[in-house]
Amino acid sequence: MTNISKTNLEPEAEQKLLKQFSNLFADISSRKAQNLFEQILTKSERIMLIKRLAIVLMLEEGFSTYKISRTLKVSDATVRSIRHYHRKNEFNFVLGAVKKTEFDYKKFLDVLDILLLAGMPPRGRGRWQFLKESLRK
Repeated sequence: MTNISKTNLEPEAEQKLLKQFSNLFADISSRKAQNLFEQILTKSERIMLIKRLAIVLMLEEGFSTYKISRTLKVSDATVRSIRHYHRKNEFNFVLGAVKKTEFDYKKFLDVLDILLLAGMPPRGRGRWQFLKESLRK
Protein backbone atom coordinates (compact mmCIF):
# COMPACT_ATOMS: atom_id res chain seq x y z
CA MET A 1 0.00 0.00 0.00
CA THR A 2 2.47 2.63 1.12
CA ASN A 3 6.18 2.88 0.49
CA ILE A 4 8.50 3.52 3.40
CA SER A 5 12.19 4.29 3.22
CA LYS A 6 14.44 1.43 4.30
CA THR A 7 16.64 3.92 6.18
CA ASN A 8 15.80 3.88 9.88
CA LEU A 9 15.86 6.91 12.13
CA GLU A 10 17.80 6.89 15.36
CA PRO A 11 15.37 5.75 18.12
CA GLU A 12 15.80 8.99 20.07
CA ALA A 13 15.15 11.14 16.99
CA GLU A 14 12.15 9.00 16.08
CA GLN A 15 10.66 9.50 19.56
CA LYS A 16 11.17 13.27 19.40
CA LEU A 17 9.55 13.46 15.97
CA LEU A 18 6.65 11.27 17.07
CA LYS A 19 6.06 13.52 20.06
CA GLN A 20 6.04 16.62 17.87
CA PHE A 21 3.72 14.93 15.37
CA SER A 22 1.26 13.90 18.10
CA ASN A 23 1.35 17.40 19.61
CA LEU A 24 0.21 18.68 16.25
CA PHE A 25 -3.08 16.78 16.69
CA ALA A 26 -3.48 17.18 20.44
CA ASP A 27 -4.99 20.64 20.62
CA ILE A 28 -7.07 20.92 17.46
CA SER A 29 -10.73 20.30 16.74
CA SER A 30 -11.83 17.13 14.98
CA ARG A 31 -12.68 19.09 11.82
CA LYS A 32 -9.20 20.60 11.72
CA ALA A 33 -7.68 17.19 12.43
CA GLN A 34 -9.64 15.75 9.51
CA ASN A 35 -8.32 18.52 7.24
CA LEU A 36 -4.80 17.89 8.50
CA PHE A 37 -5.08 14.16 7.79
CA GLU A 38 -6.46 14.85 4.33
CA GLN A 39 -3.61 17.22 3.52
CA ILE A 40 -0.71 15.32 5.06
CA LEU A 41 -1.63 11.73 4.15
CA THR A 42 -2.16 10.28 0.71
CA LYS A 43 -5.41 8.50 -0.06
CA SER A 44 -3.71 5.10 0.25
CA GLU A 45 -2.20 6.05 3.62
CA ARG A 46 -5.60 7.17 4.94
CA ILE A 47 -7.21 3.94 3.72
CA MET A 48 -4.41 1.90 5.31
CA LEU A 49 -4.94 3.59 8.69
CA ILE A 50 -8.72 3.23 8.48
CA LYS A 51 -8.39 -0.46 7.64
CA ARG A 52 -5.91 -1.04 10.48
CA LEU A 53 -8.29 0.55 12.96
CA ALA A 54 -11.13 -1.51 11.50
CA ILE A 55 -9.08 -4.70 11.91
CA VAL A 56 -8.42 -3.91 15.58
CA LEU A 57 -12.11 -3.18 16.20
CA MET A 58 -13.25 -6.30 14.36
CA LEU A 59 -10.77 -8.44 16.31
CA GLU A 60 -12.15 -6.94 19.50
CA GLU A 61 -15.65 -7.90 18.33
CA GLY A 62 -14.48 -11.49 17.79
CA PHE A 63 -14.49 -11.66 13.99
CA SER A 64 -12.35 -14.38 12.40
CA THR A 65 -9.20 -13.67 10.41
CA TYR A 66 -10.95 -14.96 7.30
CA LYS A 67 -14.00 -12.71 7.77
CA ILE A 68 -11.85 -9.63 8.43
CA SER A 69 -9.57 -10.21 5.44
CA ARG A 70 -12.52 -10.79 3.09
CA THR A 71 -14.58 -7.89 4.43
CA LEU A 72 -11.76 -5.33 4.38
CA LYS A 73 -10.00 -6.80 1.35
CA VAL A 74 -6.68 -7.14 3.16
CA SER A 75 -4.36 -10.14 3.25
CA ASP A 76 -4.63 -12.85 5.87
CA ALA A 77 -1.02 -12.03 6.79
CA THR A 78 -1.98 -8.43 7.60
CA VAL A 79 -4.80 -9.57 9.87
CA ARG A 80 -2.61 -12.21 11.53
CA SER A 81 0.10 -9.62 12.18
CA ILE A 82 -2.35 -7.24 13.84
CA ARG A 83 -4.01 -10.16 15.68
CA HIS A 84 -0.59 -11.05 17.13
CA TYR A 85 -0.28 -7.58 18.69
CA HIS A 86 -3.95 -7.58 19.70
CA ARG A 87 -3.46 -10.81 21.64
CA LYS A 88 -0.52 -9.21 23.44
CA ASN A 89 -2.87 -6.36 24.47
CA GLU A 90 -0.81 -3.84 22.53
CA PHE A 91 -3.94 -2.03 21.31
CA ASN A 92 -5.39 -1.38 24.76
CA PHE A 93 -4.73 2.36 24.47
CA VAL A 94 -6.45 2.52 21.07
CA LEU A 95 -9.42 0.51 22.32
CA GLY A 96 -9.64 2.62 25.47
CA ALA A 97 -9.53 5.84 23.45
CA VAL A 98 -12.24 4.55 21.13
CA LYS A 99 -14.47 3.67 24.07
CA LYS A 100 -13.80 6.97 25.90
CA THR A 101 -14.42 9.37 23.04
CA GLU A 102 -17.51 10.11 21.03
CA PHE A 103 -16.19 7.68 18.42
CA ASP A 104 -19.02 5.30 17.56
CA TYR A 105 -17.14 2.24 16.41
CA LYS A 106 -20.32 0.31 15.60
CA LYS A 107 -21.29 3.10 13.20
CA PHE A 108 -17.70 3.20 11.90
CA LEU A 109 -17.89 -0.50 11.03
CA ASP A 110 -21.38 -0.06 9.53
CA VAL A 111 -20.21 2.76 7.26
CA LEU A 112 -17.10 0.81 6.31
CA ASP A 113 -19.30 -2.18 5.50
CA ILE A 114 -21.56 -0.03 3.30
CA LEU A 115 -18.60 1.37 1.40
CA LEU A 116 -16.96 -2.02 0.93
CA LEU A 117 -20.15 -3.75 -0.16
CA ALA A 118 -21.52 -1.02 -2.37
CA GLY A 119 -18.26 0.51 -3.53
CA MET A 120 -17.69 4.20 -3.93
CA PRO A 121 -20.73 6.26 -4.91
CA PRO A 122 -20.87 7.68 -8.45
CA ARG A 123 -19.46 11.13 -9.08
CA GLY A 124 -21.62 14.19 -8.96
CA ARG A 125 -24.02 16.08 -6.77
CA GLY A 126 -25.53 14.10 -3.90
CA ARG A 127 -22.72 11.59 -4.10
CA TRP A 128 -22.62 10.92 -0.36
CA GLN A 129 -26.33 11.34 0.37
CA PHE A 130 -26.85 7.62 1.07
CA LEU A 131 -24.01 7.71 3.59
CA LYS A 132 -25.31 10.82 5.34
CA GLU A 133 -28.74 9.22 5.64
CA SER A 134 -27.30 6.02 7.11
CA LEU A 135 -25.31 8.05 9.66
CA ARG A 136 -28.45 9.87 10.82
CA LYS A 137 -30.11 6.59 11.80
